[in-house]
Amino acid sequence: MKINTSLSTLFLTLLVVIVVAVISDSDAVTPTNLEPIPLTYKTFTKKISKGTWLVNFMSPYCSHCKRFEPIWKSLSEEYAPFRRTKKFFIAEFDFNIRLDLAVQNDVTSTPTLILFNNGQKIEKYTGGKDIDSVKKYILQKSDEYKISTDSQPEPEPLFKKIKKPVVAPNQDGKVVVLGAANWDLTNDSGPWFIDFFAPWCPHCKNLAPIWEELAPKLINKVNFGSVDCTVEGDLCSKYEVRGYPSLKLFMYDDIIEYKGARKLPELLAFAEKAATAGIVEIAADEFEHTMKKKDVSFIYLYDDQTPADLLDIMDSLAHTFFANAKIYSSKDPQLAQNLKVYQVPALVVIKDEIHKSYHGTEPSAFRDIESLKKWIDSEKYPLVVALNSENSEEILSGDRLVVLGVFDPKSGKVFNKAKASLKSVARRYFLQVKRRGGTEEGRAVIFAHIDGSKWSDYIYRVYGLKSTDLPSVIITDPTVEEYYDKTKNGNKLTFEELFDAIHDVKKHLLKGTSTMNFMERAIKHSYRKVWNHPFITLMFIGGSLAGIWYWCFSKPAIKNGRGSYHHPSERGMATSTKTKKLTDQEITIQFNNMKSELQTLAQKLGELEQDAEEHKAVIDTLVPLSGDRKCFRLVGGVLVERTVKETLPALNTNHEGIRKAMDTLLAQYKKKEEDFNAFQKEHNIRVVSR
Repeated sequence: MKINTSLSTLFLTLLVVIVVAVISDSDAVTPTNLEPIPLTYKTFTKKISKGTWLVNFMSPYCSHCKRFEPIWKSLSEEYAPFRRTKKFFIAEFDFNIRLDLAVQNDVTSTPTLILFNNGQKIEKYTGGKDIDSVKKYILQKSDEYKISTDSQPEPEPLFKKIKKPVVAPNQDGKVVVLGAANWDLTNDSGPWFIDFFAPWCPHCKNLAPIWEELAPKLINKVNFGSVDCTVEGDLCSKYEVRGYPSLKLFMYDDIIEYKGARKLPELLAFAEKAATAGIVEIAADEFEHTMKKKDVSFIYLYDDQTPADLLDIMDSLAHTFFANAKIYSSKDPQLAQNLKVYQVPALVVIKDEIHKSYHGTEPSAFRDIESLKKWIDSEKYPLVVALNSENSEEILSGDRLVVLGVFDPKSGKVFNKAKASLKSVARRYFLQVKRRGGTEEGRAVIFAHIDGSKWSDYIYRVYGLKSTDLPSVIITDPTVEEYYDKTKNGNKLTFEELFDAIHDVKKHLLKGTSTMNFMERAIKHSYRKVWNHPFITLMFIGGSLAGIWYWCFSKPAIKNGRGSYHHPSERGMATSTKTKKLTDQEITIQFNNMKSELQTLAQKLGELEQDAEEHKAVIDTLVPLSGDRKCFRLVGGVLVERTVKETLPALNTNHEGIRKAMDTLLAQYKKKEEDFNAFQKEHNIRVVSR
């Protein structure tokens, strides 16, 4: 879990974001429901590349969008047949996900309807937002750009069968330097694990020797490559490299981003799992033994009459989800009987002896790849998942309610009891869901626990929990960035009342507490206002810049807890002890406080140094470019289009300001160090190593 609470969060909001749109050829995917087709940044270009698309650029925070939503849904339902007969699709894109895509398409207010044909922007709809006006426009444009289904080529298959490489991968045990010229190498010889890096990046330098050490350990299993993004900029943009180093596994048609620790054992384990990915045929007796070792198991059940292509589909999905889920297959009738499955094909997930089946039983349901992926993705975690650096972003930034246990694993029996209590509630909840036919009432829920000792700073900053409060349990809602730690009666939430509290949250009966501090809430609120009311954008940007400049550089700050900051001189560290006779205990406490403050100051200096280096790296990247080249600058949470010559002066000013802040902080560090040494000498303190 990467939680950055330093001043770099503010400085980095001023860095430059270079946005490149990637065009790819692929057939649009027809959804199974009648709702407007939801587009994401990753799927946007791919889906609109074929056919005619009327896309609603909207925001869930916009009052106009909320009023237009029922009209848009009604039109989508009415003209759903046009998807098949005219290749005309009604879709929507929440541009809060990627502001740059909205900027590229000249979206200045919401909702905005834009017409695309075969990937090209045709025009922006300028008529009324009433149902009759939009309906007239749809009928006109669907006929104008109608594609005859008779002249269409055969559609591509829903999936490509996994073909094992003819030539063994990584025969030499070396890292291959990749670029546009030799990228075709990645199309053959099995999976490729690729490091996208920049030479100036400190983390990339640390990873380089580990990457070289990995390759010979996986000879004939996984290929290893590296791409220098300062040289291969287009390639890195195409594969959406957002930071360095970015590690991506290219495995047949899937691109899987590695989010785990960048250490040899973790990287080796991930690559080994990739090398052995695929569906595993298993019998009843083997499965019972295997199930006891795993928190989550998926089993695909079939028989001799089941269409053969369904097994190929499941094998493809086993490759897609290899990092989180192992998928087995079996046509053993005894296993189907043990799992109380009476109709095949069937896909079953087993968690803590609780069985849950995929909703489809007909072959057609198993050819709905998107639906299968969505179901497996929602079920891949155990009843109670332990949060770590690999899964925390997905879980704590998702759309499910998170029932979160905050525990201290070092507390022994207390930890085990708390974990068992949380698992008991999770089991009760999912048994209730199973009795309802597998459908959750209202919001979906996931149960998790976090090491409150290891992540104590984050837990205190976000949820206000101290080590003395553990174990605790809360319910957090990532969609509104609020958490619930009290019952309807205002009492602290306990495991005994947790089950009822989950349903109370779904019914909006509990009052939540924001997980953001004042500054974060102000920025987010302003961000929404700016995009819903574009005419105040310039005023907002000016105010944001002035506020951020004053907050960052008027005096160097040290963060002291839940989002509040103090000048180092205001922290109450004594600089003189001659006015009062101190006891031995007071001397010890004072000494430790002074030592801790020096360590904090040193850490902040290191963070500012990194900020300065990152600013310098971006400046060095922009200097050689044409001054008229467009880029997007992130200001106060809003992407603003600027030229390079407009952006560079601001970056240079920021860089200079960071350096000045470092000089001031360094002077304070030296003064505190003098006080510390004087205190140590005055009280004849000697530090003894044990």
